[in-house]
Amino acid sequence: MTAGYGEGHNAAAKALAAEFNEDAPGTALVVDVFALSCPRLNSLIRRAYLAAINGTPRLWKHLYAWMDRPGFMNRGTPLLRVQSRMLEAIIERERPAAICSTFPAYAALFQRLARLGRFNTPHFNIVTDSISINSIWWRPGCDGWFVPNEDSAEVMRAAGVDPAAIHVSGFPVTPFFRKNEGIVTRPQISSGAHPRVLYIVNSGTRNAEATARLLLAEESWEVTCTVGRDDSLRRTLASLADGRRCPATILGWTDQIPRLLMSHHVVVSKAGGATTQEAIAARCPMIVNQVVPGQEEGNCELLLRHGAGALATTPEAVIETLRGAFAERGRIWDKWHSALDPLARPDAARTIAAQVLAHVSRRAERAGSNRGAMKLRFVFNPRSGRPRRNAPVMQSLRDFISARALDAELFCTEGPGHATEITRDGVAAGCLRIVAVGGDGTVNEVAQALIHTTVALGLVPCGSGNGLALHLGLPKTLIQALELATGADSRTAALDTGVANGLTFVNVMGMGLDADVSRRFNRLTRRGLPAYAATALAAFLNRRTERCHISAGGQRETVDALLISVANSDQYGNAAKIAPGARVDDGMLDLVALRPVGVLSAFVLGARLFRGTIDRSSNVRRLSGARFVVERPAAGIIHTDGETHVTGACVEISVRPRSLRVVVPKECAAVAPAAQPAESGFALQLP
Repeated sequence: MTAGYGEGHNAAAKALAAEFNEDAPGTALVVDVFALSCPRLNSLIRRAYLAAINGTPRLWKHLYAWMDRPGFMNRGTPLLRVQSRMLEAIIERERPAAICSTFPAYAALFQRLARLGRFNTPHFNIVTDSISINSIWWRPGCDGWFVPNEDSAEVMRAAGVDPAAIHVSGFPVTPFFRKNEGIVTRPQISSGAHPRVLYIVNSGTRNAEATARLLLAEESWEVTCTVGRDDSLRRTLASLADGRRCPATILGWTDQIPRLLMSHHVVVSKAGGATTQEAIAARCPMIVNQVVPGQEEGNCELLLRHGAGALATTPEAVIETLRGAFAERGRIWDKWHSALDPLARPDAARTIAAQVLAHVSRRAERAGSNRGAMKLRFVFNPRSGRPRRNAPVMQSLRDFISARALDAELFCTEGPGHATEITRDGVAAGCLRIVAVGGDGTVNEVAQALIHTTVALGLVPCGSGNGLALHLGLPKTLIQALELATGADSRTAALDTGVANGLTFVNVMGMGLDADVSRRFNRLTRRGLPAYAATALAAFLNRRTERCHISAGGQRETVDALLISVANSDQYGNAAKIAPGARVDDGMLDLVALRPVGVLSAFVLGARLFRGTIDRSSNVRRLSGARFVVERPAAGIIHTDGETHVTGACVEISVRPRSLRVVVPKECAAVAPAAQPAESGFALQLP
């Protein structure tokens, strides 16, 4: 449910519907009852709204404060009888399993229908504002609120909203951002690339032409201006753009804003909800040049509070701010960019869709109307570990499920990506826990569908290395591991995950020799430690060193590297500790770079690897941080938890703090004690 009063509402609704419909086309509909019921009146009100926010912002500020008063929606609901009747008719016709509202007025209409006994459908509010959130979002109540960031969640908690009903999911943006992480990229300013500036001109933007003229006068910047349907301004700027030393693109209305945000270094625009949140999802720092009082004040505050941009309200201030950001090879820009990592959630729409479907399934199960919902789902990879163990493991899994009368189903994967698909279906079916039976690659695929959800991951290590399982101290026997993974009273912990050019890793990712070993090992039919050691030796004898530039925490250094690994846990697997002392719940990753060594030195380093002292070698450089950028001489392969991928020369790696719930032993030393949990913005389970 949406409304056309601000593009943020429509953008969020369309993005969320796209995620629901991706796996099951036709599942979700986007409905604007205000436009459908009274189109002429709606158009008039919309024009008045735009005139108020753009022409009389002080008046709008007073109106916004007036709407924030208790009782506003209750008094206004009787005026919406036509909309209420149409809403009731649509619900009766479509009979939805759940309703998501990206516009706050619907909650009051649903509350009125519920009091009349005409509404009992699960209803969720998708809050599209940040920090300066009007109380009309929460006063009528609903089954749960999905908010874009922890800052906004704290505002609602302070207002008395039940914390268990608030879920920090991120703002639902178009799937383009999620699907193109690491594919659509921007060049590195630190490597000498020309800065790219995107200027988005909205209706009511002040000083649009003056700002654009100053931007186009900066010959060393690549500039893109989008001016909407203002053809006169487009023609003027197009004539100014001719003959510039650096390219300049002048666009009218365009549907390419997501791609532009992902490929530019900075966006200059007003602090609209959709623009601000899409810039965050693209990790594109923002210079706000105009703020509408009320809802946009919070968007601007969010960027400033986290150091992810700046406020510059005159054309001259915009230019000076940009010059400062790009100076010293982009030192300030790099800080802005890094600050966006904790805020960016390009998969927010998928996260919301999964949690809504899980809630629907649990509700149906409680009512006894959904007999097919599985509480547990086992995902077994028959290619993991040693193939001759497949049949005995499979039979043991069946026997375990049968002997304990578990409400569970067992699935075998059939190829790459299948485990993710099985897991996603399990979440939608209401499973409370997904058990991965396999190695780190299987864990990776299952985890991809569980990140930022409330569904826990159980591990039954049956792979060649089992790095994460060993790090967590999980049982090594099959039955003991199954008992832990399926125990109703088992402990769950929130673990960090990593992302490298859009590719998830849970344990370790790497490049150079690291990736070459994984590539060779994945071709083998024979697995195990001896096979891995032989593969590593063969790869080492064909080793190649690359000069890499590593950026972290505002610093940049150059390393001639034989391999670069970025670890979440402390080891590859088989107790080979590449990052001794690393933790999986500290919000940090550990980068380990190995400088060129000879054969004898390699054997010494191999011994250090298994003794847990490799980071003490003078041939090893180790860094800790939440984000790294590695610039290689050319595109090549990387691996994520042992699975290889071809990606660009620039590899951006960042942590997703405490984003995955995993079943661990009660006395697990690898995570924070249960009695003293580390702080987390992890979403609480839906009621």
